Amino acid sequence: MVSLHAPFTIEPLTADQWAEAMERAIAEVAPEPTDIARSMSETLARIARSMGR
Repeated sequence: MVSLHAPFTIEPLTADQWAEAMERAIAEVAPEPTDIARSMSETLARIARSMGR
């Protein structure tokens, strides 16, 4: 995911907004098992926020 977005400038605020949107979407769906859903949410948020520059 990071390499695909490398050519683009992603502002930290935009990265944070995307991360929060993904966290909300995963929480709304409430997939089971919850530990995997939480891990997926945390990982996607960390990746998104790391792309902000």
